[in-house]
Amino acid sequence: MRVFRVARLAARERHVIGLLRGADPTAVSSDMHTLFRRLCVAASAIGYRAAAIDCACTTRQELCLLGCLAALQRDNPDVLLRVADPIRPITLLCARRLQAEGIHLSHATISRLSGLPDACAELAISPVPTTFQQPKLVRRPLPPAPGSVQERALDLVRTYGVTSSRELAASGISRQVVSLMFKRGLLVRVGTGNYRAAAETVRG
Repeated sequence: MRVFRVARLAARERHVIGLLRGADPTAVSSDMHTLFRRLCVAASAIGYRAAAIDCACTTRQELCLLGCLAALQRDNPDVLLRVADPIRPITLLCARRLQAEGIHLSHATISRLSGLPDACAELAISPVPTTFQQPKLVRRPLPPAPGSVQERALDLVRTYGVTSSRELAASGISRQVVSLMFKRGLLVRVGTGNYRAAAETVRG
């Protein structure tokens, strides 16, 4: 279970690890020590195993609780992780108490959670996976070729506004041409069988 040497952690993280291990209560305010003792008791009830105070390495469960505390210091923790009811209330109190003392845990502390799935599952903590969506490219439709049937159709629709496919057919514009222009983004369908020119094609 040991994964990190405590000495490699940031000073604030080492401080919190000490609290989780029951560090000397004289080194911190009594209410802080009491809150963290309550957190350890609640977490122990669902499988948390505390490391010895003088242990040189952290455990995965300690890093998981550390990340949980960091996430609960944020304004919108629910977009980062889900914490089960048995430990959420006291963990939230501890996170806020740390914040009140000026002990702000970094996003790097939260990022470690993604590499600790088993430890998080043991403590009923579920990091919310982040998904990146490539922004869709909005391309302007290519204008129809000069003198083409599509150009004539577009001129008609610009002139009359919303135009039905029947009106276009009466002007010699086939449904196939209208359908192709719709697919190319030159026309926008308005209701059934009615079209208007796409905003990108309207001349200023």
